[in-house]
Amino acid sequence: FSGPVQHLHGDPNFKESLEETIGNHTFELVIAMYGRIRFEAEVMKRRTSRFIAATGCVYQEGAQQPILETAPLKTEPKFFQQIEVTEQLIMENHKRGEYSATILRFPSVYGPRQTIPQDYSVVKRILDGRKQFIIPDSGLVFSSMGFSDNVANAVLLAVDKSKECDGQIYNVRDDAQLTFRQRVELISNLMNYRLELVNIPFELARPSWPSITAVRWFDTE
Repeated sequence: FSGPVQHLHGDPNFKESLEETIGNHTFELVIAMYGRIRFEAEVMKRRTSRFIAATGCVYQEGAQQPILETAPLKTEPKFFQQIEVTEQLIMENHKRGEYSATILRFPSVYGPRQTIPQDYSVVKRILDGRKQFIIPDSGLVFSSMGFSDNVANAVLLAVDKSKECDGQIYNVRDDAQLTFRQRVELISNLMNYRLELVNIPFELARPSWPSITAVRWFDTE
């Protein structure tokens, strides 16, 4: 930063903590990317003119590619339902003029500084010298992916293009998408290693779930 930056430390999962931490501060822009964003959306109603929120791409199965922002969202289990509730709250605040809102539906992020390095599940098995790799449902499992720099760029575009992004919801992902099988094959080829891909029905392929997508962790009993 070009000058001093004030740090305010509080728990973004609780409305009371947010209100106590922020106090009387106001902001030109708020980018909500962590915690219970529905609480942040409420607390910031009197404190900012722009509110950008990062949620998730959680659509019902069978949505055609490319997925439109108007496609039906998943509401089960409860974790997914809360995403929809949060987005509705943000857009209601926008319509009431509380702030100008933009929602960015994030994909599974890969690349530098990602918080859940799911592709490392493939890399680690190769480094350990394992010969077989479980491929659920022939590796045709598909989830939206986004390179970390591209996802960051989407956030900065939302910041710079305030007029165009006013009241909009955007799916964020790379243009080119790979199936899980293609990702495994690409990584093994780059590491010059030959894996035997073992096809197992998805329900039985539990050891491979963390490699596929972080979202699936919330989607199973």
